[in-house]
Amino acid sequence: MHPQIFLESPFQLLKEIDEGKENYQTKYNWDLSYESVEAFLTKLHCGDLRALGRFVQVEGMMTSSKILGERVFNEFEAYKKFILPVKRKRMEVLWKNLKNLGLISQKKQFQHP
Repeated sequence: MHPQIFLESPFQLLKEIDEGKENYQTKYNWDLSYESVEAFLTKLHCGDLRALGRFVQVEGMMTSSKILGERVFNEFEAYKKFILPVKRKRMEVLWKNLKNLGLISQKKQFQHP
């Protein structure tokens, strides 16, 4: 996934790999919390914290930050409750370490479109 593609249009991801739609469904919407993968991507694109938490849980914090930018770090405290406990604990350690090293800049939160 290329960051620019996602930022321009969340649906471009599905257009590029049309045959992989079932894989996206399994990867991001395994429990059918969203009516479709497109609904999940729309929520993620619009800044929904639950969708952001799920994306970070699946992709990991560093990969997610390459795709979604600094909001992955800046909004961590707000969306971490949506990440499963074991992964959340690991990410909390990583986040605290990055913050203590000064690698996370505390900018204002993502502005929803």
